[in-house]
Amino acid sequence: MRAEAQPHWIDASADEPQTKELLVDVSVIAFHDAGTGIQRVTRAIFNEFKRLHLSEFKVRPVAASRTIDYHYLPDDFSIGTARPDLSAFERVRPHQGSVFLGLDLASMIMPHHERQLVAWRQAGMAIHIFLFDMLPLLHGEWFRAAARRNFRRWLRVVERQADTVICQCPTVADQFERWNNRWWPPIPRRRLKTLSIPLSGELSGSVPSMGLPDNVKAIENWMARKHTILMVGTVEPRKGYDQALAAFELLWRQSPANAPQLMIIGKAGWKTGSLQKKLRERSSIDGPLLWISDATDELLERIYSRASLLLFASRGEGFGLPIPEALHRGLPVLFRDLPELKQFVGPGTAQFKAATHQDLAHAIIEWLNNPPADTAGNSHAHRNWDAVAIELANALQLRLAPRQIWDRLSTAMVN
Repeated sequence: MRAEAQPHWIDASADEPQTKELLVDVSVIAFHDAGTGIQRVTRAIFNEFKRLHLSEFKVRPVAASRTIDYHYLPDDFSIGTARPDLSAFERVRPHQGSVFLGLDLASMIMPHHERQLVAWRQAGMAIHIFLFDMLPLLHGEWFRAAARRNFRRWLRVVERQADTVICQCPTVADQFERWNNRWWPPIPRRRLKTLSIPLSGELSGSVPSMGLPDNVKAIENWMARKHTILMVGTVEPRKGYDQALAAFELLWRQSPANAPQLMIIGKAGWKTGSLQKKLRERSSIDGPLLWISDATDELLERIYSRASLLLFASRGEGFGLPIPEALHRGLPVLFRDLPELKQFVGPGTAQFKAATHQDLAHAIIEWLNNPPADTAGNSHAHRNWDAVAIELANALQLRLAPRQIWDRLSTAMVN
């Protein structure tokens, strides 16, 4: 049964020894930070948990590979600084009352180490896993065969071993519950809880990647020429770039002098070879389309603050991280009418339904003629990663030390 996570404060003795461990899985990002949304989430939550004052737990980063099971990483481990040699570190020791938080999307890794998870459960450890979305299972046509296979194997391990599945919106939690209860008649099994905890769009709190390109001024001057509509996300089938490009090409043909520009920030993905070729051929600082496939978070934040609108044309999501990121920077958003994105409805946002690129072109013109209200009243514009970490800690019953509670109350009173 799904339970909405509600923050609550639990007092604890400052003298209580920290004998338990909170093992935070950073298996993928420890070896390669792809710089996409999931990596920003992993960096942000891991960083906030390191800063939390937990009364009973010591936060320990852990990682595994396909061939080496879970080992501790150094306490001062920094994501993205070097590829760790896991064999040089100590193997994770199970402790009664300790907690494993499967934060990273380790679908290629975790299924190889289910025996270790079983041993942890037998030793009295709790296992909590992040589920970012169900898309490889529900829309396999958008993914490569290997990704679909790895995801199915990983999801079955989650079903067998997890105590809690943590989602970022109620829609994904419902999708998982329907899949988890797919057998009829029902198969008796242990109780598996799901939580829904929304994320933050605060880029500065996600340990952002830094650096600006040499042509940053030229990019900013290009954006200042006319309305610049921004799209953010990997160039892959579900993101709707094909429909968006066709819509903009229509606008450019109909009104070349007045039509808005299109900027795409996203890495080259999979199963979109012909689309990527077309984007590369059309992308130019002298034209109405610019695709930047290697933007740092620092550059992305500057672009958010200068764009006219974020267009989010994705056909399927787990959360839609660029939407709160844009709202956090005061940038209005036009997004596709999807169940998982309903939580963002509010000041500064507008929705569209577009079966064709003509429909999308019309929605863009409608927005230009009637822009939405200011984003300041949207709750997602103010949510930070500290709040996400506190809510998650409370939901998983990781008790906050009195100092953490006092710091939070003091901050709230000052603000």
